[in-house]
Amino acid sequence: MEWVRRLLFSAVAAGVIAGALTALLHHFTTVPLILRAEQHEARASLPPLALDPVFDAPVWAPVGWVRTLATTSAEILTGIGFGLLLVAWWSLIDAPITWRLGCVWGLAGFAVATVAPSLGLPPELPGTQSAALHDRQLWWVFTVACSASGLATIAFTKRVGLRVLGGILLLLPQLAGAPQPRLAQSLAPAALVQQFTWAVLGSSLCFWLLLGAIAGGCFNYFGAVARAPDRVGT
Repeated sequence: MEWVRRLLFSAVAAGVIAGALTALLHHFTTVPLILRAEQHEARASLPPLALDPVFDAPVWAPVGWVRTLATTSAEILTGIGFGLLLVAWWSLIDAPITWRLGCVWGLAGFAVATVAPSLGLPPELPGTQSAALHDRQLWWVFTVACSASGLATIAFTKRVGLRVLGGILLLLPQLAGAPQPRLAQSLAPAALVQQFTWAVLGSSLCFWLLLGAIAGGCFNYFGAVARAPDRVGT
């Protein structure tokens, strides 16, 4: 039980640190681009608040320090969630985990949760015409599930047939196609959209590398500490 608590602490600690540092990175990279896009949106005389399609009410749009706090909290919670997933996977495989191997897993997480969905649904700035939110969410979940299953099948099996199946799973979401709006347009300049896309991908890569490295280091250290009494006793 003590070992489980230590591993949970590894996931939480990694999520908090990686999430907080990524939020700080976003403050200097993606947030200024979002604010510039919102200025283009305001000059187009669009309503400042969108309506929620389910409840037909204004969507919450914080500003100032409230916005910064909300973004930081979301980043930290996301980091903790993904950290728990990494630790859960590592608990099931019989292999030593270090911070270096954690970085490799972080790259895999980046490929699954960021790169694969971005191929069909690239990061969007305010003022971008997009498909229905529910459809995009379903496709994102479908893409991540297929990509994770396909990558794991290729990495952890040696049978050619299963690896071919893994490759098919990787391609399946892209072949199915992401939901697209009837009219694709953006109020932000193309250069700003491209800059935002690279900023999002870069910050996400940093997030996953930090999360994998910190979680892997903590997993290795606390796992060794927790098992030490058992080894001494034997």
